[in-house]
Amino acid sequence: METIITHCAELDVHQKNIVVAVLARKEDETPETEVRSFPTMTNRCLRCRMDCEIVTSWLNRKKLCSFGRYP
Repeated sequence: METIITHCAELDVHQKNIVVAVLARKEDETPETEVRSFPTMTNRCLRCRMDCEIVTSWLNRKKLCSFGRYP
């Protein structure tokens, strides 16, 4: 069967953090999983924006540049 999606992620959003799990196919076709947690509760809007940019930057490095939402 042909692989259609080689990289995917799930975001679990909580009040104090976002847990992101990424599943990606490596060069040798084996799956690799990585889970990271990012803070969400900050006192300043600028800091909050920086946290979002850190999550986005990490997902882009993992070759995840298109996002969808499950209803």
